[in-house]
Amino acid sequence: MAWIEDPSVFMEMDAKSVTAGAISGEGYLDQESELILNGEAVIVDYLLTVKTETFGGLAYGDPLKIEGIDYKVEYRPMKVDDGTFCRVPLVRVTPERTVRWVNGKQVKGTT
Repeated sequence: MAWIEDPSVFMEMDAKSVTAGAISGEGYLDQESELILNGEAVIVDYLLTVKTETFGGLAYGDPLKIEGIDYKVEYRPMKVDDGTFCRVPLVRVTPERTVRWVNGKQVKGTT
């Protein structure tokens, strides 16, 4: 007899809201960081785990939002085990920095 699991149960604990265009669902966002250049810089990797049937069609460069924060797909989704879930490597999209002048002083801000 095969073990039957309901995938929605896995998304009930601390899942984040995920939206990619007209598609929305839930997923888990993992964030790892690594020090490089003798501790002078930090690399942050984002990995989203979602249901394959919902988000398995994402492709490189596709934009998505997780809890209102913008990300882009860094690499196509990779199936986990039986393919019910997939992991999607992401890059966080940061707002462009602008420089403004206020009262003769340079002020950094975001657009």
